Amino acid sequence: MKEIINIRANHLGTVKQAPYLIREIKKELPQAKINIFLDNDQTPNFSTKKILKRDLNYEGIDPEGIRIFNKKTDQLSLNNITINLDFFNDSYRGMKRFDFYVDPLKFEKRRLLSLEEISKLKEEYSISSEKVILGGSLNAKEINLLVKSTKNIITQNEGTQIIIVPRRFDKEEIEGIKRLDIKFRVDKAHKKNKPYLIITQRGGLDKLYSICDIAVIGDSFETGNGQNPLEPAFYGKRIISGMSNQMNVQAYRGLEKSKLLTRIFPEDLEKELLKEIPENEMAVYRENAKKFIESKQGAAKVYAECIKQSLEETLTQREFQHKTRDLFQTFEREFSI
Repeated sequence: MKEIINIRANHLGTVKQAPYLIREIKKELPQAKINIFLDNDQTPNFSTKKILKRDLNYEGIDPEGIRIFNKKTDQLSLNNITINLDFFNDSYRGMKRFDFYVDPLKFEKRRLLSLEEISKLKEEYSISSEKVILGGSLNAKEINLLVKSTKNIITQNEGTQIIIVPRRFDKEEIEGIKRLDIKFRVDKAHKKNKPYLIITQRGGLDKLYSICDIAVIGDSFETGNGQNPLEPAFYGKRIISGMSNQMNVQAYRGLEKSKLLTRIFPEDLEKELLKEIPENEMAVYRENAKKFIESKQGAAKVYAECIKQSLEETLTQREFQHKTRDLFQTFEREFSI
């Protein structure tokens, strides 16, 4: 009988990390059936499903035995293993369930775009600038901040391109951008005379970082969780962040220590964007960040091995709960979550 493993990944941030766990599960349990349940409250489900399918294909993960559902998980069988990658829900108490932290999966090794693929991506968005600044997952106030901090930069350096990826992509944010009195284009519209590029397509931010020189991390300049800073770090990009992050604690701490990431107050953003860092120094920062990221890899394999062991053992519900709690506490200590 094939094992059935259910994965709950309700938010785009967790959906983006699911392929790295699925890859290891398929290595440990090649015959297992994997059901992925999406119930996203920010992105239309059909879009999230498309994003996940695309990412699985990009990572070269065989789709055999994988099914993706756009519905809530209240119909999950109590007899199967269920993996919860999002917020922990007591309503699923009683089923054989793992509550896995998603943050450790953000460090996992992944396929990066090749130089040829990066060049193609630049062509798609008509990016030929000498300097590209990308604001990733910015809320409305952060969009205003980036625009205010880059107007002088654009005036002084006409070749500079500013890419803005809004956090919510709602009508209110887009209308707010229109009121900023800036020349901008949206997505792949070929208007090279517009210095601001607004990206409304979901799920591609991790790859967009490959075409920038400086990444400004959103949800960090106000009181926020802090957008994942590891995505630009994989590409060795210089990273500027605000002072706030309630999540991704170890990622921010380690990248700041590596000096690839700099934390600033909002009023200092323009000055930081204008700062030039010698390439020999940047090379050291990139190497520091690379070593830090590699030192934190391996969570997906640990998760998959734990799932396999639990399927092979005959555990009482109490024993299973003790096992999952120990694993939970281990990663809580390791990642300061």
